[in-house]
Amino acid sequence: MYDSKTILISETKLCSRQYPINIRKDRQRKPFHMDCSIEKDEFSITNCSNWATAGYCLSNNATRFLWCRKTCLCVGPPQL
Repeated sequence: MYDSKTILISETKLCSRQYPINIRKDRQRKPFHMDCSIEKDEFSITNCSNWATAGYCLSNNATRFLWCRKTCLCVGPPQL
């Protein structure tokens, strides 16, 4: 019924339906590289700079990867 590259996953223990997932071995994965020249912060540079100074770039993944990508990953916290 399924080929050798298909695995079955049950959603929950109460659900008996199974969903096929195709596994492609021929796909080449490439590491993500940030382009700091086009990256931007979702919040103002003042907020991101203050949050970076307070250490949120290191302690909060949402700040680092969603809200203040350029400040946290490209620029870094301001030097005091």
